[in-house]
Amino acid sequence: MATHKQYSPWVLGYSNRKTIAPGIFEENKWNLAKWNEFWASDAERAKIMLKDYERPLYIHVGNIRTGMNMTKFEDECFEPIIENKIYKVAC
Repeated sequence: MATHKQYSPWVLGYSNRKTIAPGIFEENKWNLAKWNEFWASDAERAKIMLKDYERPLYIHVGNIRTGMNMTKFEDECFEPIIENKIYKVAC
């Protein structure tokens, strides 16, 4: 999952996995309102929302974080793979 459309082609190309991204690719199940909700959400709400997607699930945050509540990634459910950039959803 890429949290910003600018990172989406890179995540798709380098991960060699199905890619979820805001407004593009067939794996995306959320409309803009749901993406806004996810970006602003706390960990508990994010975990519920992410149940919409298959596992394994990795989230690429990158440096563009406008509107992103980063505290959600402090929860034990989000395992840092590359600190402050990529997280594995572990629950």
